Amino acid sequence: MKIYRYSSYYKNTRSFKDLTKEEQERNIGLFYTDLINFFEGSDEVLTIDDAQIVSIQTNLNEKECDDLVAKVALGLELLPKKHRFR
Repeated sequence: MKIYRYSSYYKNTRSFKDLTKEEQERNIGLFYTDLINFFEGSDEVLTIDDAQIVSIQTNLNEKECDDLVAKVALGLELLPKKHRFR
C-alpha cells in the first residue's frame, strides 16, 4: 500500500463563500472526520498527526487519491494541500 499525506486550508476566492475564522477552523477540523466517513468500508487506513496532516494508506493510485481528497476538501469550502515525505 502507498501512503499519501494531506492537509486543508481556506483561501477566500470567488469560488467559495466567505467564512468566518470560526467557520474556517471548524471546517479544517471536519476535514479528517469527513475523510474517515468518505473512506468508510474501504481498505484505506487514515491517521492524523499533531500538525493536522492526514495520512492515507491506500491501494489507490496517486491521482485517484488526490481527486477524492479534493472532493472532500471542496465540499467543506477548503483547498487540499499535498505533503511529500522528506
